[in-house]
Amino acid sequence: MNKQSGRSKRTPFRGKRIGTYVNELKWLDEAPARTKTKTKSAASPSKAIVHAQLLEEAKEKTAPAIPAGAVKSEHIAAGAVNGEHLVNDSIDGLHVRQESLSGYHLLPGSITLLHLDRGLQARLQTARALMTSAHTQLSITAQQYGLSMFKMSFEDENIYLTVTFEQPFADEEYVLVATTDHETCFAVVEEKRRDSATIRIVRTKFTSELRGNVNWIAIGVLAP
Repeated sequence: MNKQSGRSKRTPFRGKRIGTYVNELKWLDEAPARTKTKTKSAASPSKAIVHAQLLEEAKEKTAPAIPAGAVKSEHIAAGAVNGEHLVNDSIDGLHVRQESLSGYHLLPGSITLLHLDRGLQARLQTARALMTSAHTQLSITAQQYGLSMFKMSFEDENIYLTVTFEQPFADEEYVLVATTDHETCFAVVEEKRRDSATIRIVRTKFTSELRGNVNWIAIGVLAP
């Protein structure tokens, strides 16, 4: 009985030793973690300072070499900026000074009716039609003129003189005017034809033989 009781007494002690040993092992396992936590917490401030310094250095390196607004017109040499430095479509009407463009800057034929106001286009087209019509009328209307000599004897009271036109008129509705350069006679249009006309010279005084010239001019529409 004593042996059994003795063995039964050692069992609680053995269990106590095992539990204590397990607790010690658990403490030993947790000790490095606690040490690391303490070390990490102790080293945090220094690491934060270093990190801030690195960020500051990175900002300084990535910062632009020329601050915004640092370059002004006085820093640019004359002729330093040319067409190669301009981006396409970067210049618009706001950059062009008033009255700076003139006819010198326009290419021949660069402005057409498409660039003009619609009302102005209509007026120009009307004016063009009128000019075309007037030009057409003037192109077929012409004047022909000349000098023709005449001679009247003592017995002649009047004589007939025929003038021929270089180009025939469209009809006999042309205007013909004739005068003489002698004070004792005058000219009368006797007959008009498309290609010629007859002028009658009438004497006003009986004098000796008369010599002179008939000045005539005819205006009308020429034959096509």
